[in-house]
Amino acid sequence: SSHPDALARLAAAGMDVCRLNLSHCPLSHAAASIAAVRALKNQLQPIAVWVDLNGPKIRQVRPGDKIFVDDGLLSFIVVARSTAGVVRCTVEHSGWASSSTALGPPSPNPATSLRHFSVAFGSEGMNFPGHAEAVASAAPALEPKDIEDLRFVVAHDADFVSVPCVAGRKNVEEIRKYLGPSSASTTQLLAKIENDCGARDAAEILEAADGLVVDRGYLATEVGIDEVTVLQKRLVAMVDIANAVMDGVDGIVLSAETAIGIYPLEALNTARRVALRTEIDTNYSDFQLRLAQTLPRPLAVPESVASSAAQTARLVGAAVIVCLTDQGAAARLLAKYRPCAPIVAATARPHTARALRAVFGVVPLLCVGYEDRDVVTVAAKFASARGLCQPGDVAVITSGLDEGFHHGATAKMQLYIVPSFA
Repeated sequence: SSHPDALARLAAAGMDVCRLNLSHCPLSHAAASIAAVRALKNQLQPIAVWVDLNGPKIRQVRPGDKIFVDDGLLSFIVVARSTAGVVRCTVEHSGWASSSTALGPPSPNPATSLRHFSVAFGSEGMNFPGHAEAVASAAPALEPKDIEDLRFVVAHDADFVSVPCVAGRKNVEEIRKYLGPSSASTTQLLAKIENDCGARDAAEILEAADGLVVDRGYLATEVGIDEVTVLQKRLVAMVDIANAVMDGVDGIVLSAETAIGIYPLEALNTARRVALRTEIDTNYSDFQLRLAQTLPRPLAVPESVASSAAQTARLVGAAVIVCLTDQGAAARLLAKYRPCAPIVAATARPHTARALRAVFGVVPLLCVGYEDRDVVTVAAKFASARGLCQPGDVAVITSGLDEGFHHGATAKMQLYIVPSFA
């Protein structure tokens, strides 16, 4: 799926963010993929790049420990560990092995009825349930390869970087040192919740990160599949209460389906169809009203404008909301309310436009060199060309870039009748 033609087809089918897992590809390949993605970009809607780091390593296992491979398709029980670092295991569940997993010939175990295998893995993910505490207390949290990869992330201006197997706040803070403070970095830091420690300490982790990624596969092997749904609801609500409706998170991440799967385009189209069908049955208007009633008072000005814009769009039947934003905060606030109309977020910053591709209901528009009034016209024309509105429709406009208001704070809302652009 990293071939330019494949990327072009995925982008045309609705891919908003391209994720690169540095556990599975050399930096040279990742650099070529980023170049291919950036070359695809429509000047109005560039695609975001998300880089996934290797994450912390488990160096000690004990007899009796379990090892899960490929999200639990294979599982083993540790029998012994030699001084040379070789771990002997018994096969608990043989599942099936992918093409990069080699199973050697079995040899009888004289002590038990189980049989031993020699196993050589390629780049499959491995879980060590019960070792998350060791990861959280490990120092340093970063391997030399992680540091090299972080330098790569900064050099290639990636929009997102994620830290796998986060078990505590310190894992995230260690990464932040290489990216710089959140207020200055253009790369947003995502913490992947894949173990029980991460789920338990998610509130503290989120204080250090820019967002959370819930990995249902890994999490299920750690806490049990029966607990995953409950945990996901709690974690999603923690990030943004608006997202709690039907677990309506901002995005769906495809992994092996598009990385090594035979049908990456079909996988993307299926995920998109499921998401669209689910949204039809989600009552966002009802939630919007309930959310507005639960917000603490008094509201900050940007929050008040976002809430009012979402409510006004519903009351007047607006076809689109146009949000003029610098860093993207105003668009994210609006998206929290799940308004009934799509949000066209106009920004002069390429990074902001790319990052907003990952926000629910937002269609970013890169708009450089225009005054506020001109941006509204350009955005309305853009929305009309995409079929989001037509002449005579009402558009709700929000902006913080106006004389007499503080720069960077969304402080203005107005209604606009979409003209004919014929």
